[in-house]
Amino acid sequence: MTYTKASWIGLAVPAALGVLGVGVAVAWVLSGPGAPFELRGRWEGGTDVAAVPPGPPGVFTKGAGEPAENIPRAWTQFLGPKRNGVSMDFTVLAERWPAGGPPVVWSVDLGPGHAGPIVYDGRVFILDYEAADDKAKQGDVLRCLSLADGKEIWRYWYAVPLADDHGISRTVPAIADDYVVTFGPSCHAMCLDALTGDYQWGMSLVGRYQTRVPEWYASQCPLIEEGRAIIATGGRKLMIAVYLAPEDQGTPTIVWEVDNPLPGKGSQGLQITHSSVTAMTFKGKRVYLYCTTKGVVGVGEEQTDEGEMRGKLLWRYANWRPGINAASPVVLDGERFVVTAAEGALVLKMVQGPKGQIGVEEVARTRARVLSSYHQTPILDGGYLYVVLSQKAGSRRGQLACLDVRGDEITTLWTSGRDDRFRWGPYVKAGDRMLLLHDETGELTMARVSPDGYTRLARAKLLSGGDAWAPMALVGGRLLLRDVTRMICVDLRANRSAPAGAKHTE
Repeated sequence: MTYTKASWIGLAVPAALGVLGVGVAVAWVLSGPGAPFELRGRWEGGTDVAAVPPGPPGVFTKGAGEPAENIPRAWTQFLGPKRNGVSMDFTVLAERWPAGGPPVVWSVDLGPGHAGPIVYDGRVFILDYEAADDKAKQGDVLRCLSLADGKEIWRYWYAVPLADDHGISRTVPAIADDYVVTFGPSCHAMCLDALTGDYQWGMSLVGRYQTRVPEWYASQCPLIEEGRAIIATGGRKLMIAVYLAPEDQGTPTIVWEVDNPLPGKGSQGLQITHSSVTAMTFKGKRVYLYCTTKGVVGVGEEQTDEGEMRGKLLWRYANWRPGINAASPVVLDGERFVVTAAEGALVLKMVQGPKGQIGVEEVARTRARVLSSYHQTPILDGGYLYVVLSQKAGSRRGQLACLDVRGDEITTLWTSGRDDRFRWGPYVKAGDRMLLLHDETGELTMARVSPDGYTRLARAKLLSGGDAWAPMALVGGRLLLRDVTRMICVDLRANRSAPAGAKHTE
């Protein structure tokens, strides 16, 4: 099956944007023919919360846990080392599981939510929520656990009283250069020393930028590049870059801020969604892609005459406003990327104008049956896109699909079939294996996948709490997964007598 191809109609005029009070950023907005699915015109809902800073009087607590040894630093951000859902380690996974499923190494209770873990130097980091009866004790808590046994090494807590709204915690931290950056459910950004837990900086985006917290709380996972955290803010600014290492302890050092072309309040403004920032390189320039409430944006960087870096809005494509934007953009090649939602997908291509300005043009739109994703971000591997289709995909809903996206004709190669549906659960790829979690039943499926087809190898029920939406992490043959109130670590290695993360050949 092939996608529906859109034709060009025109290019919108560049949008004015202030840079240091004066300046212009080019915004090329291309409108195609009518979309084959309905686009929502405005963002509904939202959650009003107090702007509580994440710094002092935060509380640091030391635990008895110790980091696991001989574990690679292999899952350091949302969707893994390359932010694409593909494992990079060499650990061989077992072909089959015992009758009761793969062994559970450890489990820990969590506050209500869907936050996903990362792993760094034998440590597991997760931004949890402390849902105490006493509101004064409620708040975000960054927990550092041992990958060996799940024991807590340390935790850092700050007060944010919130009500349960289909869970509370929702994001995945990012880590680099021994700094860990978090983004809380009510839009608090924070940076700590990953090894010691020492507080570096923090800020409330609601207080600083008048960011609007999305309905069901924030789900954006921070991106780290070249010693800086890249965060979409909405509100007065569109996107910011913050140094990991602050010039003054406790105060964030802002590298650049990009003005918001539509800074209106509430649903009238250009605000953040549940999507996360994706980086791509176009003609040697780094571009940060993000799905806002009023279209997709591309932000770049340029150097001033004084040698400083500043951010710049390159373009905004306004004709993409699905009901819920949770999946992040996926880069297909050096020019094209795709954004997905429950209703379908949009393929965009970046282009360069005669004066070097960068814009986008629409390549294609698909219906949900061909390409769609509600909660999770699709996985690109070797020119093939793996995606669990949304609830609007008709008879294919919840099935894993493999699409050939190497050329202009995007084609469905196969789907996993009606007996292998995964609804809204997460999935990761390791070599020719795919690990997929059904969010309602708590069943984990291991399958062999390639462009040639899908073969289920094993299936086991591992969770029972429901709403298992959090991204998983795979490190050294150990898989971290969770439901709404519990996280477990299971051992998937073929040779469990070898140290986790060791190379093994059959």
